[in-house]
Amino acid sequence: NVTVRNITVRAKGKKPGLVEGLSSTSKIRNFTFENIYMLGNTAPAATLEEMNITHTDYSENIAVLPKQATSRIQAEYYNSHASMTMGST
Repeated sequence: NVTVRNITVRAKGKKPGLVEGLSSTSKIRNFTFENIYMLGNTAPAATLEEMNITHTDYSENIAVLPKQATSRIQAEYYNSHASMTMGST
């Protein structure tokens, strides 16, 4: 039950990363990566491969979560304030 979040990675490194337990009886479980930004990307990583993590032996339930939106704009509000019209053609 570990969460790693809000990280900006400056270099991938020369070797792939790993998230591995010790054995089938000593597994890593419920590991979450959240808001991990790789060098040069404006969006957070969405997969382990994007983070160059290729070894996940003896692990269960590894999640990669992108950054969650902190606010939402209703389409109707945006439409009325941005001088846009919506309709069918």
